[in-house]
Amino acid sequence: MFISLVFPCHNEEKAISDVLPKAIELQKKLNKTKQQLEIIVIDDASEDKSIKLLQEYVPQIKLFSLKKQKGYGAVLKKAFQESQGDWFAFCDLDSSCQPSDLEKLIDLAKSKDLDIIWGNRLNKKSKIPFLRLLGNRFYQIIFFLLTLKKVSDPCSGFRLLKKKKFSNSISFFPNDLSFSIALTSYCVRYKIPFQEINISYKERKGTSKLHVLQDGFIFLFQQLFFLYFKKIK
Repeated sequence: MFISLVFPCHNEEKAISDVLPKAIELQKKLNKTKQQLEIIVIDDASEDKSIKLLQEYVPQIKLFSLKKQKGYGAVLKKAFQESQGDWFAFCDLDSSCQPSDLEKLIDLAKSKDLDIIWGNRLNKKSKIPFLRLLGNRFYQIIFFLLTLKKVSDPCSGFRLLKKKKFSNSISFFPNDLSFSIALTSYCVRYKIPFQEINISYKERKGTSKLHVLQDGFIFLFQQLFFLYFKKIK
């Protein structure tokens, strides 16, 4: 497998030195087993010391820097275009998730005929903050009521997907933080083979970019929009 692992970055100076060494360690481990992993970081016009810290990891990572902030989803779309792998993975650069858990997603992809796998943060060992847990449980319930399909973590930001399968659809997804839940809705609506697997999760380092009420309404809108109205060929 040739996997592109992408980290979107906007003002993540407090977490970079924790996350990227772990990702590079994973890269070396996978390369020894004849699995290729490239690490891509796209800095979304950070205003702190992120870009300076990121430059210290080049050439072990591929670094792209945007002069104007585009948004989480827009960054992932650009990374999708720049990536070379047959599989495309993305993970938050805030230290809430562990890069090593990518191995779980890879093993599942190799053992089953799936087009996308994502990490379930809502498990017994998770240390997800209470308010974030409530919000994610809400979208979990909404998914079940609307589709009668159990989706444990519809907003997960740790995913591995078959690049070829999504090459014609990724441009339709939102440019903001609702990218992930729109992707989940798309997979459910069009019956894309997917599976979730438990991953570790802890409280992030640095300030969250999520605004609970404002982004919460956007998430709900995109969930409904991609489940019932947005047509993607």
